[in-house]
Amino acid sequence: MGLYNTISFENEPSFKPMASDLKVWQTKTLGQPALDHFVVTENGMLTKEHNVWREREGKELDEYATEKTDGTYTSWQEWEDDDTTEYPLNSWKQTIETTRHEPFYYSGTIEVHKSYRGVYHSYDVRFDGCSFEWVEFNEAKELSTNQPNTEV
Repeated sequence: MGLYNTISFENEPSFKPMASDLKVWQTKTLGQPALDHFVVTENGMLTKEHNVWREREGKELDEYATEKTDGTYTSWQEWEDDDTTEYPLNSWKQTIETTRHEPFYYSGTIEVHKSYRGVYHSYDVRFDGCSFEWVEFNEAKELSTNQPNTEV
């Protein structure tokens, strides 16, 4: 078990024999798995997604508190006053301001996998520099009812 990075394809290559419209795969191949997201662009370039965060303020923060509490609180201050150490709210103040994709240079094979309709699928995806080269099937096996589902 552990944390996975995700990789998605704007134009998904042929992952035969699996027919899936799910475009997000999991991988541990790209460095320390740290919940990063990688995207292979339409032209086959491997990129890493970076988010720029900002804190919500004022009216936006109050509207967010109302939305998240289904109207129980109409201001952030009310919600924060009821806050406990069990449910810290400060991280909820952050939101993504912009997302950018930067080329990610990797020459080698990335193992990607996912579970789809009760079957675990594994493929190797090859990159040279940051350019997609090919995809190759590794294995498919039915999941037992005791194995966790990794559908993304």
